[in-house]
Amino acid sequence: MIRIAASAASAGPLAIRPWTRDDAEAVHALVVGSADHLAPWMPWVGDWTAPDCDPRSVIEPLVTEWEARERYHGGIYLDGVLIGSVGIVDRVGADALEVGYWLASAATGRGHATAATALAVGLAFTDPQVERVVIVHDEANARSRGVPERLGFADRGTAPERAGLGARGGTGVERSWELARADWTGYASRA
Repeated sequence: MIRIAASAASAGPLAIRPWTRDDAEAVHALVVGSADHLAPWMPWVGDWTAPDCDPRSVIEPLVTEWEARERYHGGIYLDGVLIGSVGIVDRVGADALEVGYWLASAATGRGHATAATALAVGLAFTDPQVERVVIVHDEANARSRGVPERLGFADRGTAPERAGLGARGGTGVERSWELARADWTGYASRA
């Protein structure tokens, strides 16, 4: 269960907030427009790019999971325009949450993933039971590696990929990063 105290956060022109059913078409357009960029790392891209994709049907379980506080699926917005996504899930232990992120290809290389992830980490630590936040990415995804490095996460090494998370560009080896609550000094000092 996700028990974060707030569901949205912002810093300057960048904001994160949970997806709603009304976001279906915008998310669909963003994923389709960046499918070649995302597909090597994100196995779910095919759900959004299938010829018979109904965006509302794809986003519905994501919205429902957040309404039940099972998982947080949210958008990254720059000046109100959707540029990517952050997620917060509780699959790494009773005292931890995992944060994930992706950006549209046109939004990369400007620090937006780092800034949005810092906002998500801040949200995760509003849950008083959370003592650590974890980021996991494929070992070959060098761009994704930069986010936890810049945010001060400790490298916890590699492990075989968890079942069901593989993507076509992946190595089958995950790199895991961890940040303890005691080491989090807040968004302003990190992003």
